[in-house]
Amino acid sequence: MKVWLDGVLRDSADTAIPCLTHTLHYGTGVFEGIRSYSGPQGCFIFRLRDHLERLQASANTLRVTMPYSIDEMEEAVQTLLRVNELGDSYIRPLVFIGEGSMSLDVRTPPGNRVRTLIAAWEWKSYFAGTPALGLSVRLGTWRRNFPHSGLNRAKAVGFYVNSYLAHADATACGYDEAILVDEGDHLAEATAANIFLVRNNGLVTPTTDAALAGITRDTMIEIARGLGFSVEERDIRPAEIFRADHVFLTGTACEVVPVAKVNGQPIGNDAGAQVVRDLAALYQRAVRNDYTPSRKPASSDWCTPHLRSSTETRNGIVSNA
Repeated sequence: MKVWLDGVLRDSADTAIPCLTHTLHYGTGVFEGIRSYSGPQGCFIFRLRDHLERLQASANTLRVTMPYSIDEMEEAVQTLLRVNELGDSYIRPLVFIGEGSMSLDVRTPPGNRVRTLIAAWEWKSYFAGTPALGLSVRLGTWRRNFPHSGLNRAKAVGFYVNSYLAHADATACGYDEAILVDEGDHLAEATAANIFLVRNNGLVTPTTDAALAGITRDTMIEIARGLGFSVEERDIRPAEIFRADHVFLTGTACEVVPVAKVNGQPIGNDAGAQVVRDLAALYQRAVRNDYTPSRKPASSDWCTPHLRSSTETRNGIVSNA
């Protein structure tokens, strides 16, 4: 498998990341998860620019200057999919701090080099082996904490230690996933996904005060509103999850996945389950450029065509295919 490292395509086994890389020791990096999908109209990368803009914003939050522009990163993703001959794939950009100072001060000259890696591989399901009815989740034993409210919008490497521990605790107890709460004991999110409740023919989802402002979350809100569903973003007490018509998680890796049990208790009803199935089906169409919600902003380009040849243009014209 080829990866893109600092502007050069390399074999994944030939990246030679030094053991004194700053991010390896301190978690000082940011990343994204992006998917590409093959469909009836070709292969598309879903919300590529939105993901890369969030990557840049995450880097800014950590006071890290990305060494490549968003346009250069877009081209790198295209190149990587092409050389690895990927259609359906999961794409992982990572901006990290390299060797140099091993203190927390990485700016003192000569400073630590900021490096960029992009990898891509076929990853069909984040929750492999999920039961047809949905996940069994553990609720309420872990918190999603941030010392500053703006930090929750960054996808920083170090922030996911808490998610890792919450997930490890849940799976050790026989659950598929964990749902974290915030400092006010309201629902926050799952370990790597946002959460939605189906209630009274509408959706309710936590605010982004403690939850990541997920791109799949935003996509689902637009799809639901396009169908005429109400979508309410507010503080949600954990007890509400047991009164929901249904519950589901959203994320680039997991896509749209229903929750069947919380703390061992079955939740939801048939009508709510059908709402989740309908929304999940429309999401699968949207990522393949086969469905556009009526309320989606006209300026938002959700699906970027994958240019299978270096001679293709974004208008789909091929001069050398």
